[in-house]
Amino acid sequence: ATNSSFYVAWGIVAIAFYVPSAIGQALLAEGGKDGAHVRSQMHLAMGLAVGLMALGTVVTFLGKGVVVAAYGDDYRDAAHILPAMMLAGIPWAMSSLYLTEARVMHRHASTVIITGTLTVAIIVPALVLVPDQGLDGASRAWLVGNVVAAAVATVVTAVGRRTNAGQLAAAELDPLLPAD
Repeated sequence: ATNSSFYVAWGIVAIAFYVPSAIGQALLAEGGKDGAHVRSQMHLAMGLAVGLMALGTVVTFLGKGVVVAAYGDDYRDAAHILPAMMLAGIPWAMSSLYLTEARVMHRHASTVIITGTLTVAIIVPALVLVPDQGLDGASRAWLVGNVVAAAVATVVTAVGRRTNAGQLAAAELDPLLPAD
């Protein structure tokens, strides 16, 4: 029942986590167009994605009993870990959208750093926590990993924006570069 409880919670979370990914795909498509205002699109996408994931988290906390009602008492563990796993959707939305911005702006190092951090920040705690804590350890690793990845993504994005702005300013002042 432990594995099945995890996969019921995982299935619900996977569907919810698609929302920031879909918003990120729209940002990727729109942000890649000439004349796109990536920064304003990013603010709108971030507000929408984080807001929707926060709403989903509240609904999950309040409605976790629906899992037990739908699947039966054997899935009480799924209802128990679901809120923490959904809470990870808020930092996931941030990481996902910062990753999309890095792709749109061709910041390849940022893309690798954010993706690598997300992977390592989830897997390492899971390897440590799951053997002793089981499902609770898995949900904690998922939450902690997403929080760490969002923090790293925020810093990497801020650095990338500053670096990009400095490069654009230098290019504007370079008399040897062709004018647009």
